[in-house]
Amino acid sequence: MSLLFWGSVLAVLYTYFGYPLILLIISRYTRRDTSLAQRAYTPSVTLIITAHNEAARIENKLQNTLELEYPPESMEIIVASDASTDGTDETVRQYAQRGIRLVRSPRRAGKEFAQKCAIQEARGDVIVFSDVATILDRHAIRTIVSNFSDPKVGCVSSEDRFIDETGRVSGEGAYVRYEMWLRSLETKVHSLVGLSGSFFAARRLLCLDWPADIPSDFNTLLNAIRHGYRGVNDPKSIGTYTNIKDETREFQRKVRTITRGISALMHDPSLMNPLRY
Repeated sequence: MSLLFWGSVLAVLYTYFGYPLILLIISRYTRRDTSLAQRAYTPSVTLIITAHNEAARIENKLQNTLELEYPPESMEIIVASDASTDGTDETVRQYAQRGIRLVRSPRRAGKEFAQKCAIQEARGDVIVFSDVATILDRHAIRTIVSNFSDPKVGCVSSEDRFIDETGRVSGEGAYVRYEMWLRSLETKVHSLVGLSGSFFAARRLLCLDWPADIPSDFNTLLNAIRHGYRGVNDPKSIGTYTNIKDETREFQRKVRTITRGISALMHDPSLMNPLRY
């Protein structure tokens, strides 16, 4: 029991202090050329918004989406409905003449399956994913897509920005700052190990292998590594959404995220081979 206790303590210490220290040391000797990500780059883009029974919020999201600044001839917008039953689909159909297309899942099968249905009809070279609850600033698509001017970048993560019910920034505590700092170090060294599921982008070829039982944000990153790309964090790409007031729900969300992430990694254990990846 003593060995188990101290082994657990060391594992926690490594996670929060050892790992970032190693990244910090390596980053001192790693010089990534970030100039490519600053170039104007406007490939064809498909924005996929996943929704299930979001009648109360979908119109606000669609209005926000129509305000995004990107060449209209290079951008298509798809709402992937996970077999919604509350009027969400009817609201989306009202925006058809404004360039927003509905792709409805034939059955309720979860977020990833709905995204897969939309990907099969997407035409963009870059696919951007966003949740209904996530609000984007008008330059968000242009900003996140500019990272793909670097041919080594396969996927890009945004940074989360939490606001309270009055619209003021909240939830920017020490842990959030620590996580964003960690992402910046991972980007400098080589690649992220996870993306922000509420707003991220990927090259189309990385979205062709899309299992419905693995978290899409983590699977996209794993696909990038398999194909020799890297995932990067872009601090200028911000996804804003209302902070969860119920701490119990937030804890449950974190547990679900971690357990599903572990399951995804176990799906292909070879990715944990440091000599290959």
